Amino acid sequence: MPTERYNKMQQRWVFFVPDKNIVNESNIGWGGTELYFPAVSSCTALVMALDDNTLLGAHFDKLLSTSDVDRILDRMLEKKANRSAGDLAVIGNLTYGEDDPTRFMSAPEYKGEQQVVTFVKKFGNKGFMYQYDQGQKADKHYRVKAIGNHRIQAHYAAVVRNEKDNPVPLLDPNSITWLDQPLTPLR
Repeated sequence: MPTERYNKMQQRWVFFVPDKNIVNESNIGWGGTELYFPAVSSCTALVMALDDNTLLGAHFDKLLSTSDVDRILDRMLEKKANRSAGDLAVIGNLTYGEDDPTRFMSAPEYKGEQQVVTFVKKFGNKGFMYQYDQGQKADKHYRVKAIGNHRIQAHYAAVVRNEKDNPVPLLDPNSITWLDQPLTPLR
């Protein structure tokens, strides 16, 4: 399962991690049945199940501009291609605390629950819409699985920090104890 990041200097998409399903900040991931979103603190993760039982997702950090997020969503739409999308979940910080006009979460289409509506309009999801607002600093890793029939299931694990208070990277998702992450259905 590849992940990609948009390189602004080169003005093109580049493979960030070509063979892993770990979706880091400002990246998209697709093609497998599990996606991992490491160290979601003030970030937001978007993930959806496609009709071929694979996932498509993105990890948005709070510093992205609206045009950055629009570019990411357009790339995701390309990767979705002609497949239909079922369940969609938006997980993480949905209530960014600053009203900074340069950041995407200050734009009306990306504030609070409106994010989910914007994403569903973009991708035409036919399944359930879910959200989980962890607040502005929860430090969780998230794992989302495609469980068949356009459905998803979410799990979380607490982020471990080193002596400098930096998050320890999610190097081996199989060595972590994952707990069920309840999601709030919006429809």
